[in-house]
Amino acid sequence: MVTSPMIIDEKYILRPAEEGDIPGIVSCIREEYGDCYYRRAFYSEDYLRKNMPHLNLFVAVEGEQLCGFQSMISHKPEDEYVEGASQIFFKEYRGFGLSRKLVDYTYDIARKQSFYSIYATAVTFHKITQSMCEKEGMLPIGFNFGSYITSKMHNSFHLGSNEKYVQAILLLPLIKPENKRVYIDEKTKDLAQYIYDNLGVKYQIFTDKAEPEIPQSDIEIKVNAREQQVIIRVNEIGVDFKEQIVEIKNKYHGELWTMQLILPIEAPESVWAQRVLMDEGFFVSGMRLLCNKKEQMFMQYIGDVRFNVEELELTDNAKVLIRKILSLREEG
Repeated sequence: MVTSPMIIDEKYILRPAEEGDIPGIVSCIREEYGDCYYRRAFYSEDYLRKNMPHLNLFVAVEGEQLCGFQSMISHKPEDEYVEGASQIFFKEYRGFGLSRKLVDYTYDIARKQSFYSIYATAVTFHKITQSMCEKEGMLPIGFNFGSYITSKMHNSFHLGSNEKYVQAILLLPLIKPENKRVYIDEKTKDLAQYIYDNLGVKYQIFTDKAEPEIPQSDIEIKVNAREQQVIIRVNEIGVDFKEQIVEIKNKYHGELWTMQLILPIEAPESVWAQRVLMDEGFFVSGMRLLCNKKEQMFMQYIGDVRFNVEELELTDNAKVLIRKILSLREEG
């Protein structure tokens, strides 16, 4: 993302990061999070240097002093979105409006690129990030229940009593295709329609169900042992789908293990798979629209992990959505 610097209040400069900024970025992370920041690779200066084109790091500086940074991570070619992520400021530079200015600056750049959407995950132990994203036109599309173990988190905010903390997922569509067909279980149809309508996306929702015909599912998993979380990405739904899901559940269960699953929803086999997953204890936790060439949804497995939703710091939009999701889960 090539762009020009921006001067703020004749004092601060917003610009793409340079290699010389990398040590300051790592120091900024350590000041706020110690050694517990969830993007573990960001502690490595070598990683940040090698991945600057992919991470799209931007900084706010005052003279030679780094004030804070943010990344706009491109997920191409696997996905079609750019992720506004990892905005952190040194404590002495907070309260001057720089955080919002950096979001405006980076999001304006992203809007001019060839992405389907801008995507963000926001913590729920404060609602600053959620509110800032909503001011950019983003809206919540789901939640990741159990991203990180709360007892391992150390930062400036009160974390509450939840065993694992919840991330809100927000999205800003940059394209709005019409009449795209998606297949969603009848029980979930209203939730999906609510999310699509909020974002002004006109999809045709079908509830037809068909059993898969291909013998083998294509499923990828990413395991974060430190945080006891599994990300399951379903690329193709096959006859052995339930068998593979049960095998993953049996391997990663108990303690604080949770799973977020990404499911394609452009064929009737998806409705069948959604029912299989619900029977295995998963629940729908959002729609992953305009993130991939195929439309997708989020489903979640939380096992016996305890969540106190009333403790979460959420915007009004996020409160409405999480209530709909949890109400649907309770209905089974």
